[in-house]
Amino acid sequence: MGTRKGENSHVHRGLDEIDAGKGTDYAAKLSNQRDQFIDILHVPSGEDVRFKAFIDDFQDKYDSSWDDVSVYGRMDPIYQFQGTQRVISLDWHVPAHSSEEAMTNHRKCALLFSMLYPNYEESTPGFSSSTKISTSPIFKVKFGNLIQDPSAGQGGSVEDSGLVGVITGFTYSPDLDLGFIDEGVGNLYPKSVKLSLEFKVLHTHALGWSGQSKRENQFPYGDSPASPPGTDAARDSASAPRQITEEEWETMTPAEKAQALEEGRADNLPELTEAAESAALE
Repeated sequence: MGTRKGENSHVHRGLDEIDAGKGTDYAAKLSNQRDQFIDILHVPSGEDVRFKAFIDDFQDKYDSSWDDVSVYGRMDPIYQFQGTQRVISLDWHVPAHSSEEAMTNHRKCALLFSMLYPNYEESTPGFSSSTKISTSPIFKVKFGNLIQDPSAGQGGSVEDSGLVGVITGFTYSPDLDLGFIDEGVGNLYPKSVKLSLEFKVLHTHALGWSGQSKRENQFPYGDSPASPPGTDAARDSASAPRQITEEEWETMTPAEKAQALEEGRADNLPELTEAAESAALE
């Protein structure tokens, strides 16, 4: 994750560093190797929290809103499109490999829930109990390619490629069957906690279509797969001539280059083909 801007960076120690020497935490090892984490960044403060991706449920809901007007004599109403909202629901478990990790997870959750509240500033100089909201709690969330800003490309940190939105709430549910770790008098740290959130996306990237092309080809989950068989795009791709490489172009004779230009097999080499066409005209 690199250096974080928040003051509570001690909460975010690398999971592979926690409780070293007390047995191998294979879950943390796998998460680090595969970079399988849930990252949540509180934009106003720069604080972010990272959890191992023990996903229990993931739902990505797209709701389109339409206004409809019924007209006398018309069987179907007239629909006018309003917009499409994306809402992500995510449930995950936060297990503890050791007592130290249980306490670390407890601090993470406390920091996470504090992020739901806004930034305040004093409304009058000097000592005063009167405050006003200066910044609303906006978030960036990243979970692999399933929750990310598609315009940022694959990978990257939550700061660079997190999806922007608002979190309408968290649900904190300790696993009572597994119990707690008792540290000191009156201090209970759950061995495992289930967290749930609802994340309403604020789209900061291009959406929709421009003609027959998506305005953001990576939306919503990263690299777009090949066009399904039978679609116009797939048929166009299958019928398109194979494009030659720059190395092949350099070994071709003038006659072969002319033929490649005529057959449209060098459209991917505009600089070289423009020079060849200019030389032919001369």
